[in-house]
Amino acid sequence: MKRWMLAAAATVLTAGCTTTNSLGYIPQSNFSMPNSNVIPMNTVTGSSTTTMIGLIPPGVPGSQIEAAVNDAKSKVAGADLLLDVVGNVTQTIIPLLYFQVYTTTVEVEGVAAKSEIGRQQLK
Repeated sequence: MKRWMLAAAATVLTAGCTTTNSLGYIPQSNFSMPNSNVIPMNTVTGSSTTTMIGLIPPGVPGSQIEAAVNDAKSKVAGADLLLDVVGNVTQTIIPLLYFQVYTTTVEVEGVAAKSEIGRQQLK
C-alpha cells in the first residue's frame, strides 16, 4: 500500500506541461535616432525567467522581455540595441493540490548593434 501511495504521489508531483509561443519578429529593440550610424556587431541570445504560484496563468510582462533584451545586450561590450529580434516564451505549469506553479522563460535572439548619434554623413 505504501509503495502504491508513493508511486501515486510521485506521478502527481512530476506531472506538468510546457508550452512555447513566439513573440514574433521585432525589427529593433530600442529606438535609434534618425541621424545616427547603427553598426551591427555579433549575434547574441538572452533570457529571463520568473516563477510564480497562482490559479490563473500569468501573462508576459514587458519588463521580463526588456530583461531578456538587456541580458543579450550585456554579452557584447558597447551594444546599445538589438536588431532583427526573434523571441520565444516558454511556460511550464506544475499543478499542485490547490494552486499551480508557473515558470515563464523569455528567450530572445538578435544582432547586437552600436549606435553613434549625430555622425551620419548627410548627402
